Amino acid sequence: MNHKWRGEAHIFYHKTFEMKRSPRNGTEDDRDKLVLTFQNLDFNVKCHNDLSLSEIEGILRDVAARDHTDCDCLVVAVLTHCGLDKLLVARDEEYDISTLLNPFIGSRCRGLATKPKLFFIQTCKGEYGDLQGRGPRRGDSIDGVPDLAPLKTYQVPSHADILIWYAPFDEQYDRTRYKEPSCVRCLHSVFAKRDTSLHLVSLLTDVTRQFGELGYRRGERVPCFTTSLTRLLYFP
Repeated sequence: MNHKWRGEAHIFYHKTFEMKRSPRNGTEDDRDKLVLTFQNLDFNVKCHNDLSLSEIEGILRDVAARDHTDCDCLVVAVLTHCGLDKLLVARDEEYDISTLLNPFIGSRCRGLATKPKLFFIQTCKGEYGDLQGRGPRRGDSIDGVPDLAPLKTYQVPSHADILIWYAPFDEQYDRTRYKEPSCVRCLHSVFAKRDTSLHLVSLLTDVTRQFGELGYRRGERVPCFTTSLTRLLYFP
């Protein structure tokens, strides 16, 4: 982390949808906390609100085409609903996590080829009524532990220097007990008070622990992450 610039952080935030999905009311604070978190880590943060899938793909292509030689790393974050068939939901349709990752793999983005690429995803299942009358599906959890199947469906290439942080939560808890922290607000709190001697994986483990102490009391699921980072990552 000794380049001229920290790098870009792109946040794709979704509140309203063209499909028959409830709006994610009361989630602006998560977006704002995430913006502040990455600004405090010296990233150049850009927030994109309620974009269509084609607009998201266009921005990711543009980012991948830029020169990242003088940057430490890249962050891409998504706050949205969890799809019925795919993990993520844009304004107009669902999409796979591979849409986020593929533009930055290997020769497609040489400036980031050996640098950390960090992906932060928080999805909600929607209103409680949306969950009635169906059996278990991919993304459901057992005893509060999130199913990792949505992440396993994308095989991260060896030595790709990728980390994916995944935070599922049930929106009805966020609406009725909004003052209690979401995963993103726990993330913001941990990074704001971080010990600079701790590396990223240690910090994310602390987020899981802290949210677990609160989340289990409300029946929510703790965040998880998968990584192919090839070195320890610090934010001094």
